Amino acid sequence: MDTFSLPVEIASVGSTTTEERLVCHGMAGQWLLADAYFMPATTLAADGTNYGSVGINNGAGGTSLGTVTSASVAFTKGTARQFTLTGALFGPSDAIEIDINKAGTGGAVDGTVTLIFTPVR
Repeated sequence: MDTFSLPVEIASVGSTTTEERLVCHGMAGQWLLADAYFMPATTLAADGTNYGSVGINNGAGGTSLGTVTSASVAFTKGTARQFTLTGALFGPSDAIEIDINKAGTGGAVDGTVTLIFTPVR
């Protein structure tokens, strides 16, 4: 197998809330988190005060690997946003944290984060 993807569903996160989702990929061996996308299920306008962000961390509360935000570019329903990632290796049971934040009032963050892994040879 050259690559595989792991989708992580995000239920609606509303005003002034922070939530985390922890996942592991479960595949034998070491894998590089090579790419990731956030597909919003709801449009959230670009707004420096009332914005959402979705981050990927290496482990629970760990180092940030990348974040997308609607602070200056809207989350548009059905339009994927690509993360700019700092590479990290993950074994089958290593924790990957999806960090969802909603600042300000109004709107919500929901959708799917898709993590794409390539094998370490």
